[in-house]
Amino acid sequence: MKLKKVLVTGGSRGIGRALVMQLREKGFDVIAPSRNELNLLKSTSIDAFIDKFANDTFYAIICNAGINELAYIDEIQERDLHDILEVNLIAPIRLIRGLVKNMKKNRDGHIINISSIFGIVS
Repeated sequence: MKLKKVLVTGGSRGIGRALVMQLREKGFDVIAPSRNELNLLKSTSIDAFIDKFANDTFYAIICNAGINELAYIDEIQERDLHDILEVNLIAPIRLIRGLVKNMKKNRDGHIINISSIFGIVS
């Protein structure tokens, strides 16, 4: 039986690392790229990753990577705001858009976007 392929961003620590370990224990082929392999702040890195895996069929895409600037809203710098939106919103949309083709074709697959408590606590 062919292993089902799962992408997990942010898989090097915390919740992402636990996901990677559990999925591998259950027999999934887990791709958990490091920041060097997939830098969510760089469009060129995202494009290269998508190109590398565009023909693969993913069973699941789990967007777990995220950043947050621990500051009051009026103290967040413009550059930090851009980075937060890039990593937490734009990069996951671009990854999913670039890798979902075979999921749609097979009418099978799962997309999971994980956020933190900071999504509802200001």
